[in-house]
Amino acid sequence: MSSEIKANKISPATGTAFQFGDSGDTFTIPSGVIIANSGTATGFGGDNTPAFQAYQSANLYLPDNTYTAVTANTEDFDTDSAYNNSTYTFTVPSGEGGKYFLYLYGDVQSAGGGTQVLNNTVTQIRINSESSSTARFSKYHDDYGGGNTKSVFVSGVVILSAADTVKFWIRQDVSAGYASNLLGTSQRATVVGGYKLIGV
Repeated sequence: MSSEIKANKISPATGTAFQFGDSGDTFTIPSGVIIANSGTATGFGGDNTPAFQAYQSANLYLPDNTYTAVTANTEDFDTDSAYNNSTYTFTVPSGEGGKYFLYLYGDVQSAGGGTQVLNNTVTQIRINSESSSTARFSKYHDDYGGGNTKSVFVSGVVILSAADTVKFWIRQDVSAGYASNLLGTSQRATVVGGYKLIGV
């Protein structure tokens, strides 16, 4: 049996809260119906969290042609306290599995005064125990002309489960006799981060 109620306004009998139905009930909104909200809506959809971003506050020396973890030690934000700024690792919190957008960008600069000494660079995002050869995301940056400063990056979307870990890595090839640094400043020359996607 079904029935229809027509009214211009429904208000709570007492207090200020109005409840529609009980747990397990389903309210169906037909196609073509427009819901116009001019108040405050809460509890709908998601909010792209967990989310984190951290930057490297000091230069990181890069051994030649050796993968080195990015030492992003200063957090801009970390909604779920899931990024460890001592181990530079993000761990997916319990119940927060899903699709995540992850990113790393930074600036590499030669040490020692050379102006044409930086060669190819590789930036990586690794999940759990992935290695340099199995990294989920690996971006190769070639520099045919060399240079003393270059910008590098890597990003991607990945499906993660609770307790999965994420870490960011870099490898710089530099000419013999020189060295290089991944720059770190309060102006965020090197940044890592990520956030959970909604609606996908």
